[in-house]
This record gives sequence, C-alpha cells and structure tokens, in this order.
Amino acid sequence: MDMKTILEAKWYQLEGTVRQKFGELTHNDMAEINGRIEALLGKLQERYDVSLEEAEQMLTRLNVDADGNVDSLKLDAEAPDQPS
Repeated sequence: MDMKTILEAKWYQLEGTVRQKFGELTHNDMAEINGRIEALLGKLQERYDVSLEEAEQMLTRLNVDADGNVDSLKLDAEAPDQPS
C-alpha cells in the first residue's frame, strides 16, 4: 500500500501524529482535510510554502507502515519538518 492509501484508510488513527509532526497545521486545517490526502498536501504547500513534490516528501517521511503504525523514533529525529 502506498502512503496516500494508508493515510486515508487510517486517518483517524494518524490525525494526531500528523498534527504533531506538522505543527503549522491548525485545528481548522485538520477539520478541512478530514482524511483527504489531496487536501492535506494542499495545506502543507500553503502552510510551509513548498511545492507539491516537497509536500509529498514530507508525508513520505512520516514512515507509516501498512497497519498505520508510525516510526516515532524516526519522527523525533527529524527536524525541521520542511524538506531540505
């Protein structure tokens, strides 16, 4: 399963992690996104001033497995959230 499919399928499980990882996203942003990955990518582009490709890379670095588990050690080690 690709990252987009996993995030959409496990959105309610991963929403808190996404919000924590991408602190520029507001509660209103999260409500608008509501599990729609294209909306999430758009908000990442808007809030972090990055291209679509960079926003996709940001999501890829979440390192979510097919069961919706996030590698929190990898998340904690990564900073800043924006692509290099």
